[in-house]
Amino acid sequence: MKIHLFFFILLFWVTILQARSELEPKYRFERCQAVKGTCKTFCDDVEYDYGYCIRWRNRCCI
Repeated sequence: MKIHLFFFILLFWVTILQARSELEPKYRFERCQAVKGTCKTFCDDVEYDYGYCIRWRNRCCI
């Protein structure tokens, strides 16, 4: 039972560690502007999702 708990905590920790972003929010917005994208809640079908803008709900759509 302890080994299951250990693997659960390890998997949870690795998942949370991967979810962090290296870029600060202001740099994400500048990156979106550099590729001439727009920040929206949802991208249209004809647009490409480039990544997050300032908030995690806003996507950079190209």
